[in-house]
Amino acid sequence: MSDVDPPSAKGFIHAWATLLERLAGATVRRPWAFVAVALLSFLPAAWLASKLELKSSFIDLLSVDDPEVQDLNLVLKKTGGLGFSTIAIAAKDRPKAEALAVEMASRLEKLPGVKFVQARLDVEFIEDRQLYYLSAKELDELTTEVKAAIDHRVKKEAGLLLDEDEAPPVDPLDRIKKEGEKKGLGLSPFLIGNDGAYLYVLLGLGGSVGDLDATVRSQAEVERVARETAAEVAPGVEVLFTGPIVNRRDDAAFLGQDLSRAGIIGFVGVVGIVLVATRKRRPVLLLSLPLALGLSWTFAFAYLTVHHLNAVSGFLVSILSGLGIEYGIHLYKRYVEERRRGRDPHESTLRMLRSTGGALLAACLVNASVFAVVAVAGFRGFMEFGLIASVG
Repeated sequence: MSDVDPPSAKGFIHAWATLLERLAGATVRRPWAFVAVALLSFLPAAWLASKLELKSSFIDLLSVDDPEVQDLNLVLKKTGGLGFSTIAIAAKDRPKAEALAVEMASRLEKLPGVKFVQARLDVEFIEDRQLYYLSAKELDELTTEVKAAIDHRVKKEAGLLLDEDEAPPVDPLDRIKKEGEKKGLGLSPFLIGNDGAYLYVLLGLGGSVGDLDATVRSQAEVERVARETAAEVAPGVEVLFTGPIVNRRDDAAFLGQDLSRAGIIGFVGVVGIVLVATRKRRPVLLLSLPLALGLSWTFAFAYLTVHHLNAVSGFLVSILSGLGIEYGIHLYKRYVEERRRGRDPHESTLRMLRSTGGALLAACLVNASVFAVVAVAGFRGFMEFGLIASVG
């Protein structure tokens, strides 16, 4: 008995060897049938995989069973959460920018997802409370003057003044208040930057920065209304959008682009290495097509189970490309070796599966079991990563 002949003993090994022998015979007799089945399964799998969305929110990485996450979700459910957004209006033409800010605020506050809009300051309120806005230096000076006034009053009441005619110090509170009322603060009623280049409109949107999906639709509606208002009220005035919500949305978009780019580069890089190593086009097709098929099945499974990718599992395209191509390389090299020994395709395929196939199956199960361990992690980012990777 050769080292690749199936054992005669009954059991799992015998059943596995018999299955491989039948598979080898079927692939040789009807190769195009296997290709057709693979292609037919690829189309729906690729369609399901294309529906995967990237969830970049940190909340999506946490376990819903954690008490802290449950408390956070409860607060968000009761309050609706709050995310902040900012609109910047170019202020080269100051009157036009101010008119646009007022009209824009009037329209935006009517949107259902907007909780508050602030385009103006209550200057009178601030000027009436100037003491609240003193600098640290002014507060130190005021403290010194208050202590001096208290000491003078105590000494006078106790008869400890050396000079009864000594003039009392000026009341510091009265002095600062009078000076503030006299000079004012010179505040603009609009929110304007230090350089005067932009006016700002501040918004609070329902949802939170951490839960991006809850606010991105509201932000899109805000941008639509703001642009329409600018086109009607102040054509040609530049309107920009910034703030935590916009930054998180842009970060999520950049992350998705980076992950897509990394996946494509990883797949193409693996195929390119095979091409350089073999210097033939046929092995590239024989290895890359099953790899693409396996990846499509894997991410179709991801869509059917977890419905999305997160910032951790998004790297699986590159990881699985490197791991998956390895099995094909071993099988291909073994098949070529058998063919060089003069054996026909059926015998070469059978020997390839009997010898190398079993070892690769064992290696595959080991890799899958390692990823499966990660799948039981409490951190949902790792759990989803392990689940998808173990199946892939």
